[in-house]
Amino acid sequence: MNNSFCLSCEKLVPSRRVERDGKVYLVKDCPKCGPTETLFSADARRWREKRELCGYRGEVEVVRLVHPQQIHPQLENQDTGDYIHIYGSPEVHMAVKPEIAGGKATIGIAVNMIPHVVAATPGLKRMIDLPAPAALMGESAYSRHI
Repeated sequence: MNNSFCLSCEKLVPSRRVERDGKVYLVKDCPKCGPTETLFSADARRWREKRELCGYRGEVEVVRLVHPQQIHPQLENQDTGDYIHIYGSPEVHMAVKPEIAGGKATIGIAVNMIPHVVAATPGLKRMIDLPAPAALMGESAYSRHI
C-alpha cells in the first residue's frame, strides 16, 4: 500500500494501483472525501514491462530487476527486501532486509550525480550519457570531464 495526496482535501491518504480492462488505475482511499480513481496507464502490459527490467548479453538474459509490489500491487504485505542472484561459478545469492527505501536511494543517486551534471556539456542528457552513479569523494570527483 502506498500513500498519495487527495486532490480535494490535500491530505496524505492510502492509495493502490489496480489493473482493470488492460489499464492501470491509481485508487486513492480518502476517509474524508471518499475513494477517487485516476487512469495511471492506458496499457497495463507495457506498464508491467517497465517495472521488470532485464539486461541481456547477446540473446542471454544476465540481469533481471523486479519490484513485486510495483509489478503486482495486489500483493501487499510481502516479505520485501533487495535480492541479488548471480548465476555463475560460484553462484552468489544476497538479501538486504528490509529493502533500501527508494526515496533514499534516489536522493543518493541525485546527490552523487551533481559533479557529473555540472561538468557535462550543454544539452539534454540521459542517465546513459553520464558516468554510472557512484559516491565520488575528494577533489578528483569535481575535475572529471564528460
